Amino acid sequence: MSDEWEKDEDGQLLVSMLTGFATGVAPDGSLAVLRIGFRSPSDDDEEGAVQLALRPEHIRELIETLTKLEAKMVEKATPAGSA
Repeated sequence: MSDEWEKDEDGQLLVSMLTGFATGVAPDGSLAVLRIGFRSPSDDDEEGAVQLALRPEHIRELIETLTKLEAKMVEKATPAGSA
């Protein structure tokens, strides 16, 4: 997978706002499914979704990565010396 971020013609990141998510598990328990809803960054505010199949190792990696990301956000949002 490429680490290239999708950008517009001005070099700005193209991002879509998360509108929700849902989860499920395959009947045999071998895979989880994550449905991520989003709103398009375009002027029409079109909504879409993507459904991802995840193995247990993907879930563990996502948990770890998102936990670290949240900690970085808290750190950046906390004024120096107030923690």
